[in-house]
Amino acid sequence: MKRIKTVIDPNSKFTKLEDNEILQMIGIIPQFIYDGITEEDDSMKESCDNRYGFGFYEITGGTINDDQVFQYPNDSDLDPLITFTTYEGDDICEICNIYRYAITSFHNFKTGETFVTRMD
Repeated sequence: MKRIKTVIDPNSKFTKLEDNEILQMIGIIPQFIYDGITEEDDSMKESCDNRYGFGFYEITGGTINDDQVFQYPNDSDLDPLITFTTYEGDDICEICNIYRYAITSFHNFKTGETFVTRMD
């Protein structure tokens, strides 16, 4: 069974906001993640894809740096509002970041795949 670690404002860029304000900004996405991991042992990406009912379209052309900042040409950098990391034992399985504007990224350490979408 996977375990999950959740970090609100991992880069300390939203220090003027209370944690509950950040949680309100990210909406129900965390529920999709937790349901899939705890009920079906899905990856976070699979869990969100299976539960989000409005299409799961990839945003291409951007990058995510080592600090999990999403960078897209001609746009301001986006720091994550919240980061979820799943583990099997001591091994990282996947990282999910939720950014402003409902932009959500998933990086799977087993496959090396990074997928970015918007879930609003």
